[in-house]
Amino acid sequence: MKPRAFERSPTMLRRATSFSGRPKADVLIVPVWREKKKVSLAAPIGKLASSLRHPIKSDEFTGKIGDILHLFPTGQKEKRLLLLGLGDSKNITIEELRRAYAGAIRSLSSKAISKINVCIPESKHLSEDEVLRGIAEGMLLSDYHFEEYVGEKKKKARLNAIALIGASKEAVKRLEHTRGVVRGVYLTKDLVNRNADEVNPQYLVNVALTLEDQFSTIQTTIFDKKRLEEEGMGLLLAVGRGSHQDPAMIISHYKGDPKSKDHTVIVGKGVTYDTGGLDLKTSMLTMKCDMGGAGTCLGLLLAAASTKLKANFTIVIPTTENTIGTRSYKPGDVYKSYSGKTVEIGNTDAEGRLILADALSYACKKLKPTRLIDFATLTGAMVVSLGHEVTGLMSNDDKLADQLIAAGTETHERVWRLPLIEEYTRKLKSDIADLKNVSGREAGSIKAALFLREFISDVPWAHLDIAGSSFLPEGRDYLPKYATGFGVRLMMQFFEDRVTL
Repeated sequence: MKPRAFERSPTMLRRATSFSGRPKADVLIVPVWREKKKVSLAAPIGKLASSLRHPIKSDEFTGKIGDILHLFPTGQKEKRLLLLGLGDSKNITIEELRRAYAGAIRSLSSKAISKINVCIPESKHLSEDEVLRGIAEGMLLSDYHFEEYVGEKKKKARLNAIALIGASKEAVKRLEHTRGVVRGVYLTKDLVNRNADEVNPQYLVNVALTLEDQFSTIQTTIFDKKRLEEEGMGLLLAVGRGSHQDPAMIISHYKGDPKSKDHTVIVGKGVTYDTGGLDLKTSMLTMKCDMGGAGTCLGLLLAAASTKLKANFTIVIPTTENTIGTRSYKPGDVYKSYSGKTVEIGNTDAEGRLILADALSYACKKLKPTRLIDFATLTGAMVVSLGHEVTGLMSNDDKLADQLIAAGTETHERVWRLPLIEEYTRKLKSDIADLKNVSGREAGSIKAALFLREFISDVPWAHLDIAGSSFLPEGRDYLPKYATGFGVRLMMQFFEDRVTL
């Protein structure tokens, strides 16, 4: 199946040079500070300020971060005015701006709102770029709605224009970079949210080929089933045996800095549906999200190409279904990996580490990475350990781990490093093969990472287990329910930080 047009572009951001010169819109968002119990306007709004003296001091509005009050003034270019509390100006952060403006968008989601005017708060503690980034990311990320399978009557009104009042021309122009990054996030979310019957391995292949067609900086190679057999990718082939959909491996190179030899390889788990195989899961309701790592890789590819990111990287996506059929791979059997190591299958539901093993060892041997990073919805144990707010990070390199942690802090896509306990490698020993793919419930996420490490050569490597952070059972802040698009903003920040080093 050909991919749908993934031109779900974020809302346009435009500049309004002054308050009086702002365009007509459905709503005006006015920011308010609250400092030492004193409430004050955070942006100049001309003569309108006098009419807001009473509302901003009323008991219905505190001015605390995220507080919202809807008003309906007369004689303005907007029918609705939204007072938005930002709390203490000295303590405001980019993340608080994201959350506050996301809350404003959510409060308007049931209204027929298509155009918004936003007064930009004046801050002495954040730069103009930081203020605008927080506002733009909060509004654009929360404006994502997955409504492809609902009728027209249930669809929410879409924003089509946001005017930023008082922002400089140069700063608004730089926000096109933010829109490009969010565009990649939207693609990742769409891929994870869509039906697994649609987003199968061939669909992911076609998305990668479509991106290659659109951008000259992308070159893609596809390993079909025959090529996988020729390469000896026995673990990926084993997992895919039960499905009528052929497995594949996607290798897409992005070259945004041709003069540099620096080369990051990013591997994303692409199990487009996971039944658990013959070790059948008790619940499969959310298992279309098991290709979240693949979605991150493709979203990153789109974000990088859209923003002309100055970096070189390659995404590698081993993709298959893990379903049940007459040829399903079997617990107790042994399969040979691309690296030559053999693996005893203790549980067919530990399939992600198998397909990643072939991809990681191929990347080390053939792609000459400066560093290697993988994203995978790998273990339920990670959700138990860190929940949905934080991603587990395991790495063999302190510098790489620190850089990813820093990027996660900046984007609030937070990661927490877990140890690679050497004693646990004993649990991976098999009596009949080089390794086994499971070894009990305790420290499950760490042992899964140790299994992957068996297929890594002498290269800095980081493993991010996004089982909890890639898919939300309930929405929060600027992340609507279900797919989060985790990893796209994190990796874009990681690369941008490297450019400035």
